[in-house]
Amino acid sequence: MNYIKLIKSNAIKNYLYDIKFNVNSKIAIYIVYKSENISIPIKHFIYNEIMENMNDDYNLYNGLTKFMDYEKSKYNDFIFGVGKFNYRYRDGENLDKQSFDDYISLYNFILSNINKFICTEIVLTKTCDDKEQIAIMNKNLEIFEMNFLSNWDKIYNEIEKQFIEKIQVEIPMPFKVGDLVYNPDRIEDEPFRYNGLKYNTSFDSYTAYKIFGADISDNVCDDLAEPEYLKLEYYNKKK
Repeated sequence: MNYIKLIKSNAIKNYLYDIKFNVNSKIAIYIVYKSENISIPIKHFIYNEIMENMNDDYNLYNGLTKFMDYEKSKYNDFIFGVGKFNYRYRDGENLDKQSFDDYISLYNFILSNINKFICTEIVLTKTCDDKEQIAIMNKNLEIFEMNFLSNWDKIYNEIEKQFIEKIQVEIPMPFKVGDLVYNPDRIEDEPFRYNGLKYNTSFDSYTAYKIFGADISDNVCDDLAEPEYLKLEYYNKKK
């Protein structure tokens, strides 16, 4: 399988093709895990394909299997379990005040009103008693990411943390320090001064420089939440 094609940035994809970048199992898993283009069930299918066909990291596969098993149970519980559902844009804007008693009703409503929505990710929240589950829906209305941040789900938090730590990788970038880049998912007229994207382990983000004016002196620090750096494009080549 061509795992590089799952990266959103055309600039990064083309660069990796040009340098004939070798994708091992850890990098393949990382790219799949960070991809917004495929749903969680399809990600699990690809994970299994990686484990069957790429045999360079059996220790990683033990953690991956444990992660998949738990994520699958949470995914099924989110869709089929009891609870109240609501939704919003990822930037926090509420789509509607109403809530839904089940996932199918929520999905059908979004599907029938898709022409009213800006093409962006939708955050789904399910609450039951004092528990809350969060899932992220892509533009194809597929759940590709689930966040379990509440204290009650410490088991998942620990499993996910161990899994993520094992697949931290560095993807070669085509950009040079000082290049203007931008994230198409953000406001298009807000470029960044590429600085190597120094990783901030305290906040799981990459520090960049945001440009407010033509002068470099106008820049200020900003953060790119992982995996936003895999979306970056050259700003001066986008027009």
